[in-house]
Amino acid sequence: MFSFKGVCLYLYVVQNLQFANAGFDVLKREPGVVYQKGNDSSTKFEVFIDLMCSQSKAVFPALKNVANYYGPERLELIFHLFPLAFFRNSHKVTKGALIVHELSHGGKTNDWIESIFGAFDELTNYATNNKTEIEIMRQLADIAEELGINRSTFYNQLTSSGDAEKSARMVHRYGCSRAVLTVPTFYINGFQVPATHTWTAEQFQKEIDDIYEKR
Repeated sequence: MFSFKGVCLYLYVVQNLQFANAGFDVLKREPGVVYQKGNDSSTKFEVFIDLMCSQSKAVFPALKNVANYYGPERLELIFHLFPLAFFRNSHKVTKGALIVHELSHGGKTNDWIESIFGAFDELTNYATNNKTEIEIMRQLADIAEELGINRSTFYNQLTSSGDAEKSARMVHRYGCSRAVLTVPTFYINGFQVPATHTWTAEQFQKEIDDIYEKR
C-alpha cells in the first residue's frame, strides 16, 4: 500500500529525472492512439493502457462500446501506451504499435492493438518464457504482416530502428509526466477518474453523462 508522501516523492523524482535525462526531446506528434476522433466540443476520454496487461485487455471492450455509444460528435477516445517493465514483451509491442502507426500513417494502429490483445495468451511472460528475443520479434512481424504491413520493413525497424526505440521510451516518459502509476488509468477532459478495469460501459457512460448534464 503506497503512502501519500511516498507517491508524492516518487512523482517528484520521476519528474526531475525526466527533465534531466530527456532534455528537450519531444515526440514528433501528439502522444496517443486515436481510436475515435472527436471535434472541438467532444468530451476527451484518455486511457493509459499496456498491451500486455490483462486488466487493460479486460476493460478494452467496454471502452470501445462507450466510444460507439456516443459517436465522434460527443466523444473522442484516445489510448496512450504505457509499457510496464515487469511484462517481458510490453516494450516490444509498444514499439511495434509505433512502427505500424508510421508505416500505415495511422490507418492500422487500432488494428494492431486489437491483434495484440487477440494474441495476448501467446505473448505473456509464461508463454514466451522459453523463446528468444528474435523469436518473439518474428512473431510480432507475423502479426504485422497479417495487417498488410511489409514484414521485412517492420522487422528491420523493430530490431534496429533508433527512432522507434526512442519513441517507445518517450511514450512511457509522457505517462510519467501525467502522474500515471499503473494501468489502466483514465482521464476525462484532463482529470483523472477513479475507475478500474472492472467498470462496465454503463458505468463510464454515467460519468460522461454527468459531465454533459453540468454543461
